Amino acid sequence: MKNLRILSLAFMMVAILGVIACKSDDAEPTDQELTEEALSGTWTLNTSSSEFANLVESPDATVTVSATGISITGGLAAYVSSISFTVSETGSLSGANAVIASSEIEITGDVTATINDSLDMITVSFATSPTARVAGTGTFKLVFDKAS
Repeated sequence: MKNLRILSLAFMMVAILGVIACKSDDAEPTDQELTEEALSGTWTLNTSSSEFANLVESPDATVTVSATGISITGGLAAYVSSISFTVSETGSLSGANAVIASSEIEITGDVTATINDSLDMITVSFATSPTARVAGTGTFKLVFDKAS
């Protein structure tokens, strides 16, 4: 009986050590975590790749990007002041929405936000229509490049 207890105790110790040894603190980051990490840093508006509806000149912009969206200041903020999105489990951007600064412009259709496979370029697209005769109506395609 004593040998059976010692054998059972030894078996339980081996099982516990096996479970502890299998647990790894070096787990691979998920696609969602990789994308969220890549979103932090400095981003710039790529004016040569972007489309600004019916605006005559390309507006300047200072952008702040986070895992929940993009905040915009500068000339572009007169038309769109922020863009929100969520990062899905697969690392893609979903549920995009844009906040239009003027009450004379409204979004028509869906807002889309995508991030490329290299996680260094975000593209946001949406269309606007006027509620009055104003600049800033038409199709916007905003391209943001990661600077650092």
